[in-house]
Amino acid sequence: MTKSQRIVVHFSVLAALLFVGSSVPSEIDNSSLSEVIVNQVKDVEVMWNISKKPSLQPKESKPLIESYILKKGAQVCVMARLGVEFVVKENKKTLYFNMDPKSTRATGYCADQKAVLSLEFDGGNLEFTFIKKGDQSYVTTLRALLEPEPSCKDCKRQNYPGIMDHEKLFKTTKGKSFKCQSKTTLNMADNLKIKLIPLQIQAFDLSTNTFGKEMECWADYTKRILPIVVGAVVAGIILIAILVYVLKHERCGQGYEQLRFGIFNTSVSNAKYLAELAGVRSVVVKMAAAVLQVGVNRALRAQLQKLIWTRGAIRHMSVGRIEKVLIANRGEIACRVMRTAKKMGVRSVAVYSDADRHSMHVAMADEAYRIGAAPAQQSYLCMDKVLEVAKKSSAQAVHPGYGFLSENTEFAELCKQEGIIFIGPPSSAIRDMGIKSTSKHIMSAAGVPIIEGYHGEDQSDEKLQTEAARIGYPVMIKAVRGGGGKGMRIARSEAEFHEQLESARREALKSFNDDVMLVEKFVDNPRHVEVQVFGDQHGNAVYLFERDCSVQRRHQKIIEEAPGPGISPEVRRKLGEAAVRAAKAVNYVGAGTVEFIMDPQHNFYFMEMNTRLQVEHPVSEMITGTDLVEWQLRVAAGEKLPLSQDEIVLRGHSFEGRIYAEDPNNNFLPGAGPLLHLSTPQEETHTRIETGVRQGDEVSVHYDPMIAKLVVWGEDRSAALKKLRYCLRQYNIVGLNTNIDFLLSLSGHAEFEAGNVHTNFIQQHYDELFPKPTAPGGDVVCQAALGLLLQEREHTHEFQCKSQDEFSPFGLSNGSRLNVLCCRNLTLQLGENKVTVAVTYNPDGTYSMETGGQVFQVSGELHNVGGATYLHCCVNGVLSRPKLIILDNMVHLFSMEGSAEVKVPVPKFLAGVSSSGAEDGAVAPMTGTIEKVLVKAGDAVQKGDPLMVMIAMKMEVSGSTRSELLKQVSLRRSCLKKVPRPIVMQPWWKWRRNRKKRQNPEQRASISLIDFT
Repeated sequence: MTKSQRIVVHFSVLAALLFVGSSVPSEIDNSSLSEVIVNQVKDVEVMWNISKKPSLQPKESKPLIESYILKKGAQVCVMARLGVEFVVKENKKTLYFNMDPKSTRATGYCADQKAVLSLEFDGGNLEFTFIKKGDQSYVTTLRALLEPEPSCKDCKRQNYPGIMDHEKLFKTTKGKSFKCQSKTTLNMADNLKIKLIPLQIQAFDLSTNTFGKEMECWADYTKRILPIVVGAVVAGIILIAILVYVLKHERCGQGYEQLRFGIFNTSVSNAKYLAELAGVRSVVVKMAAAVLQVGVNRALRAQLQKLIWTRGAIRHMSVGRIEKVLIANRGEIACRVMRTAKKMGVRSVAVYSDADRHSMHVAMADEAYRIGAAPAQQSYLCMDKVLEVAKKSSAQAVHPGYGFLSENTEFAELCKQEGIIFIGPPSSAIRDMGIKSTSKHIMSAAGVPIIEGYHGEDQSDEKLQTEAARIGYPVMIKAVRGGGGKGMRIARSEAEFHEQLESARREALKSFNDDVMLVEKFVDNPRHVEVQVFGDQHGNAVYLFERDCSVQRRHQKIIEEAPGPGISPEVRRKLGEAAVRAAKAVNYVGAGTVEFIMDPQHNFYFMEMNTRLQVEHPVSEMITGTDLVEWQLRVAAGEKLPLSQDEIVLRGHSFEGRIYAEDPNNNFLPGAGPLLHLSTPQEETHTRIETGVRQGDEVSVHYDPMIAKLVVWGEDRSAALKKLRYCLRQYNIVGLNTNIDFLLSLSGHAEFEAGNVHTNFIQQHYDELFPKPTAPGGDVVCQAALGLLLQEREHTHEFQCKSQDEFSPFGLSNGSRLNVLCCRNLTLQLGENKVTVAVTYNPDGTYSMETGGQVFQVSGELHNVGGATYLHCCVNGVLSRPKLIILDNMVHLFSMEGSAEVKVPVPKFLAGVSSSGAEDGAVAPMTGTIEKVLVKAGDAVQKGDPLMVMIAMKMEVSGSTRSELLKQVSLRRSCLKKVPRPIVMQPWWKWRRNRKKRQNPEQRASISLIDFT
């Protein structure tokens, strides 16, 4: 291209910029930059780039026109219809980036008008502010920022005063690059204001682009730039010239690739200095020109876009070489990973057991493969089967989720041997942190505070008990492997040490196939505080602040929040720094959680590190505006962390409530069965529902009973807590006992609202959280009775319409009588309380109901909305609209005041086995497998004595319902027991009566445990 041609092109583009700048609307798009990046892919875009070597003094800096990069990858990108004003103040070293409050993320860091984000910038300070002033357009170009010192005569151009000679500055000839002799990159005058043109601009975060990643090495020379000059504009529209320079793909380092576009010959870098930028990422200069709102040649635009896509220029959501990922998990976490994978354009592969054939995660996946029977040992824990599916489906990576194989060292090694990316830390980190005794030594060497304990190899009962006495009771007996509260027991005295040790070993062996234990000093009423950490393959590690998970039952979390209440910024910083030291001590890569015990004085001690993504990770995402699963995929593909520590900002407060199929009133025993009805709150920006089940799905006995995670965010803790309670009231489940009402009671407790939480919170406030049942309110009884009457009327009306004489008075259900009002009695049961309702049918269609000595005037009707039935009722003039669900002999009422279950008692001649005891013996408290029989024939047992050990969802239970002398025990290990079917443990007097009818014991046990109804 000749000099005259270049001048024509330059002037053409500048003219186009002026025209577009003057024609852009003044309204600012309130959508977030991340949405603009994804959804507004324009055909022609502009982005100028400047970077600076942070390790040099200002006087030694070299000019590199690459991107607006300030200190370790912080980028400034301009989006459509926005002006940016730069103000230079030499005495400061802080960067302020203010965005529209509705914008939540912009190329690696975010801030709103109330909270600014500070980033350090060597050699001066730039203040960035989005501005909008009516219809005024800003047309000042970038050249003032690039003005060199007068001493550099090579950079002077007569045609464009103040702009460097880009051709000489960046052109490479025979592998040699020309460099400017200017000693400063920017000639920044005090209070110099530079305004950029508010164009239709596509901003790209280079950390998310395969073509814009940091190069670990650069080619010594670049290919000849192919200029594409497009000129076309007809009917009075300004000439548009598009100049595109395409460089050939250069692969270096760990398979990174680069594809560059440029404007004004500025796309070729000063390669000599780029490798020295110490963490500063190179940015692709996208093809640049101005696009008019109307009159653009559509054919040209289509060809140009095809060219870009063909060369991979705008694959801003792709992830390195990961195009398909296998999720080696089930339920909620599998669905969670699939949602992010789909957003990133990564195909997902699911595996499932026989119990999950029709589950939600199977339906969401692009591909699904069966891997075995329902028990986890025969399916999700089978490493060979998972890897076989990965190879069969050509998945490049395996995401283990949490649980199952997520912290299995052998599985991580096998993935590496098969050339499959394990989305998690290296096996060495899993091994070191998975063995608690080893992790304690590593943490101590890394300067992380640890608590006193015994982590030795001598595992004899005598040695462990001796160490417990040395440490001092109470002590925590804990399995060296695993987590999730499994294999953990508290021994408060020497008398109970052996019993707790045996129970912990048995549970650890069942859960982790390892019964090695450690003993630590137990801190009464501590807080459980954990820090989310993230590392990459380049040695970087950051923390995403802490979570408080103190409120637990059976050492398992049920409600989490972030950040921790009452933790000062100084303690928060120390927690984060200690967690990062822990991660770096084992060369950690990926998502991990460092857990600490915190005493009332906010002293904290290392407890363990979970080398996986935690169940409660969404609360960290909500307060930082990140997607940790996306981070996992990018880091696994070899990218650097998307954000540096300074770019991670804490904003607001978040809660997560775990919704379990369990009975809080029965020691939180887990349940299993179908979800007959399921309705959830409406998801929105600050409300997330992480689930893996739908209405009609079944909670299996073989897996964890968690139904969903309800995650909310608020401006502060009070607002977030209020929103949590509001959403819990809208979460309605029928078919299984759940902990929703308990979560409502817990989140409404005064001490919890004040943030005075600790791991013994439930036990300490048990009476307030589990109040004694009280007599049901008259309004609730009337609502239940009205619902039954209205449903009866609807069913009768349907039958009457189908009968031969639909006008027969004998088919009416409105209580019509001659000369007298119809009256009837209804018996209802709320909990343990039975009430009688005397119902009188009034002529006007209303009802008079008498219960508990009070008379209520009741009226109402049923409405079906969105598949749900609502009871519009009026009780003594008070209107309400509860949701009504009637299944079998149960009436379920859901309202914003709470929920109620009203039972219609079944006549004795129809009733089956009661829940408190069976005619033939004891009733299993939950569905599970008989693990161990603790009694034998002839034993005398008292109420509450252990009879056997049942395993359900990795939990042990045992107990007797009454005192008896057992004549015969017909139980087998590993038999499946379903609720409410009784187990066979007969007292002697029952056994004698049925002796002649009894078959052999094995056959009798089989009938009782499986077939008895």
